[in-house]
Amino acid sequence: MAIVGVRGTEDERFDRKVVRDPGGCWTWIGARSNNGYGTFLRSADRPPPLKIYAHRFSYERSVGPIPDGMHIDHLCRNRACVNPAHLEPVTPKENIHRGFPRWRTYRESPTCPNGHEWNEENTGRSATHRWCRVCCREREKQKRIRRGPVPRKRPLLCDRGHPFDEQNTYTKSNGTRECRICQRAAARRRRSALRREVTP
Repeated sequence: MAIVGVRGTEDERFDRKVVRDPGGCWTWIGARSNNGYGTFLRSADRPPPLKIYAHRFSYERSVGPIPDGMHIDHLCRNRACVNPAHLEPVTPKENIHRGFPRWRTYRESPTCPNGHEWNEENTGRSATHRWCRVCCREREKQKRIRRGPVPRKRPLLCDRGHPFDEQNTYTKSNGTRECRICQRAAARRRRSALRREVTP
């Protein structure tokens, strides 16, 4: 037997927080969760959890126990409604599909939102979703255009480890840099080679 508190029985407390609208919905005017569903605190003699969704309590009270693993779907699409005639137990997957009809339309469409056909050549797949290769290439192209040319990070040292500082750097007319130490070493090697060639 449910405990009767100063505020009345469990059913009396529940019914005081329900407003029956002309359209058929029973709107919950009590506490609600962040996602818009009504919450109800059951009597203390109930098995945990004591705080449950109001629409689930309404369904169990009027229809019967909810099968394990099933969600309660609002056929009226009104999350605050607790009318058991507007509630139906469904699988979690079906509940998601009903709540987001755009997903269902996208899944069943023969083309992507931009009109490209879903075929083997144009469809990329992962374990959970698919994507249009043409759209991906176009997005990457637009990203590169917005980003502009990527500046190359210029090395701080030449190939032989000499620093590219103000005194040691020679900049050509085309913008490339050369190491003055390496240039002088190369010139010495060339002069040495020439002397060997002219020596009798």
